[in-house]
Amino acid sequence: PEAVGHLTVMARDVHPNVRTAVSKALNSIDGLEATAVLAGLMRDPDDLVARVALNRMARRKDGDRQLAIYIGEPMAPLGDLAIALLSDSKSPSALRLMVDALRRGEQRYRRALREGLQNFGRPGLEAVLAGALADERLQVDAEVILGDAGAAALPLCAAAIASAVDAPPLFVVRAVARMGLDEALPTLDRADKSGRLAVRLEVLRGLGKLKAEAVSSRVLTALASPDPAIRAEAATAAGNAGVNAAIPQLLAALSTHAIPAERVVESLADLGDPSAEETMLKTFWSRDSGMQARLAVLHACKRMHTPACVDLVARAGSHPNADLRSVALRLIAVR
Repeated sequence: PEAVGHLTVMARDVHPNVRTAVSKALNSIDGLEATAVLAGLMRDPDDLVARVALNRMARRKDGDRQLAIYIGEPMAPLGDLAIALLSDSKSPSALRLMVDALRRGEQRYRRALREGLQNFGRPGLEAVLAGALADERLQVDAEVILGDAGAAALPLCAAAIASAVDAPPLFVVRAVARMGLDEALPTLDRADKSGRLAVRLEVLRGLGKLKAEAVSSRVLTALASPDPAIRAEAATAAGNAGVNAAIPQLLAALSTHAIPAERVVESLADLGDPSAEETMLKTFWSRDSGMQARLAVLHACKRMHTPACVDLVARAGSHPNADLRSVALRLIAVR
């Protein structure tokens, strides 16, 4: 106690080097008084003093809680360091405190918290998934954490979907779709069988991140779906995945209006097939085409950059419609 009393006085010394030395000395002293002095030094205006104090606090038995308190304060300039120290500890209390920080909506260090929870490995992924299943406030963060973890999180997500096959959690489906892994296809197929529209749309978005040969048949089937939302999302998936076999169906959809023209045009531009050029140009000049379809054709032509497309963008630069003219001129100006 006497030593802590002297160190408490020295912790207010005007020289940062002295305060840094106090932080290091307190590391070897147990007790609430020593913790309180070190907690004060964590908030020292000198960056080095505060960093040393944070590192020393992380080594204490009650350090996790003090770091969590620090993160939750309005002014916590070294919050990223505090989160990294919690993550490095790999302790159950640190894991719980970090999940709680995300749950209460901590925005300043959201990215650091997500990365820190990933660093926990499987225990961190399990805690995030369990927390999000119990509390929807965690679901957006869980989607990102699980999705970015990729193959490490896939078994957990697959189990969550299999246990609720009739109503798979949407954030889990989004996480699997985010992974972009071919081995996730069976899990996406299982989710798709739920028949729920929101789930099926997320599955199609996931298919768009995979290789064409793996998803071609699924995308072609979805393009013929009686549901217009499924057809539209399938068109986008075809373009994103590079499913060239979908080009005939996409071209036909422009004539039948089975899929919104802008979605079809964007997909054809992604596929970059020159045979689509004539149909796209007809879509632009057709009186039946809406503004969104015409704008989509302009952007697609800019990307395809064929002679006919270059000519269309140039002619649209003098179009009587101000919106089309403005977009065309911007596209001409951008190389």
